Amino acid sequence: YKQEQNIMQGRKDFDTNIIAYESDLEAMQQIEKNFPNGITKIYRTNAALFNDLSTIMNKLKLPFFINGDLSKYKFDTCLDVYYLMNDRRKDIKEFFITKYLDLEQLKEYAKSAKETDLIEVIDFVQEQNRDGIDTEEFINKIKYQSNKNKYNYFTQDQRNIIILTTAHVSKGLEWKNVLMSSDFFKCLDYIYFDEKG
Repeated sequence: YKQEQNIMQGRKDFDTNIIAYESDLEAMQQIEKNFPNGITKIYRTNAALFNDLSTIMNKLKLPFFINGDLSKYKFDTCLDVYYLMNDRRKDIKEFFITKYLDLEQLKEYAKSAKETDLIEVIDFVQEQNRDGIDTEEFINKIKYQSNKNKYNYFTQDQRNIIILTTAHVSKGLEWKNVLMSSDFFKCLDYIYFDEKG
């Protein structure tokens, strides 16, 4: 994709099986199927990870943990957006967000500055609000369950878990079963792939 000349090769000492999925729903079914052996899903954006968390926690009800330090994810930004939306300015931690009078002002800034991560976080919080989900409660539940399941994973059984991570936080790590989120394909040039195969 980036005209790299060095050819990467996988390890030859074990089999690798690569499968493409037609939809996020089909990929989620793969999570359920591979759950007993453990599976890791890697995301390009925090927003895509947040959206899957709702499905994993509330619909599939499967144990998960978030790889790495939770502060590397945008949970605090989600909370700040939620506080701004609900006029709880005193609870906002990020000084930058306190500069805006309301969520619409913040969203206008994010669009004009092309801050896609911030736009996705705002959209996520607004969607939760439309669905009647309290973002503060949801994020506290995520943090609690993630920390509890991470402890169990490293002290007891390293199977029966879904690990969620972003590409940025997962650098240098490897897992047996990996699922790539569809949000990677939003940034790829399909014409290049068609031409080069």
